[in-house]
Amino acid sequence: MLSYVEARNLIISSLNTLEAINLPISESLHHTLAEPVIAPFEMPLFDNSAVDGYGVLVNDLINADLNNPIELKLIGSLEAGTKNLDGQPRIKLGECVKILTGAPVPPGVEAVIMKEYSAFEKQTDIGLFFKSVSKGENIRKQGEELKRGDRVIPANTRINAPVVGMLASLGYANFKVIKQPQIAILTTGDELIEPGQNLARNQIFNSNSYAIEAACRSLGLSQLIKLHCIDTREDTIEKMTQAIEFADVIICTGGVSVGDRDLVKPVLEEDFKVETILWRIAIKPGKPVFFARKNEKYFFGLPGNPVSALVTFHLFVKPALMRLQGVAPCDPAQNRAILSKKIKKKAGRMEFVRGIQKRTKDDNLMVEPTRGQESHMLSGLAAADCLIHFDLEDEVLDENTQVEIQKLDWQNY
Repeated sequence: MLSYVEARNLIISSLNTLEAINLPISESLHHTLAEPVIAPFEMPLFDNSAVDGYGVLVNDLINADLNNPIELKLIGSLEAGTKNLDGQPRIKLGECVKILTGAPVPPGVEAVIMKEYSAFEKQTDIGLFFKSVSKGENIRKQGEELKRGDRVIPANTRINAPVVGMLASLGYANFKVIKQPQIAILTTGDELIEPGQNLARNQIFNSNSYAIEAACRSLGLSQLIKLHCIDTREDTIEKMTQAIEFADVIICTGGVSVGDRDLVKPVLEEDFKVETILWRIAIKPGKPVFFARKNEKYFFGLPGNPVSALVTFHLFVKPALMRLQGVAPCDPAQNRAILSKKIKKKAGRMEFVRGIQKRTKDDNLMVEPTRGQESHMLSGLAAADCLIHFDLEDEVLDENTQVEIQKLDWQNY
């Protein structure tokens, strides 16, 4: 069987980035830039004020302070959005001009002093100023952030709120992004019914459908459908056909082991002629993971146990979804922590033990395995914020051992 690292790398190397599409920037959140963002003009476009205040000449206020206020005459006023400076007189010694935040700074103004350091009596154009200034103070200079043609944001950057703001500030109403994968979630099993229905004997609620959907939506992926098939070949073929017609990525839970009613793998291989890339990985939970492709369709078969389904989604499907969107998956965020209690397993599989991190009084990072480590015990995973790496051939990790832990983050890649 493949190791965890081998399986992860094999899956990632088997994927192709999805096509680029043009989207309004208001719809671009969580997508990936298909090309770099280039500045079409300088930023700022013009000298403007960073504060509400008064444009002055530096020499006028050299010795100004609370004990030595300087008088200046107000000769004009500028607001943000002022389009024409032609009629604005150039200030001379002993004069100032009122300038609001974002307003253009007219030629001749050397600095903007904040309003708080001035005082004007009502119905007068003579003000007192209580502070000296330096040249350029509180003036945002034209082109100080960006020059025309600058590469602002590289391609393959995932779009978040600041990126959307940057695109808008550069005047882009639309931008080319990588298409998000459309996802079909297919659950299998005669025993599953929907939450809210009445459980009959030997039935269980279909948690995988909702959990995998939530995992996808938490990553900003909303183009998905959910399907369920009973354990017959006919229904598996029918639901798989619907999934393939809709989706780029088909995520199946259950039906990929070796039981008499595990039909997903044989149906995909025999009826849909997919190319199997891997089946079974030396890990726990999640040994019977299946991954296949056909043309530009990708198929993940995850175990049916709820913990196994979510852990293998985190380990293998998330990096695959990154790769499809043009982002090179980075190695999972890992840290070292002190194990709070002894744990044991059989050699032969790498185990991902669900854990909770905490800081000790002396600021050491400690990790405690959660209660409920079996693959059907979702409560342990719901409480966990990390996975403890229990290496392939190890059988015992003693209390106070230094271990590798991998962050569990359902909101981000």
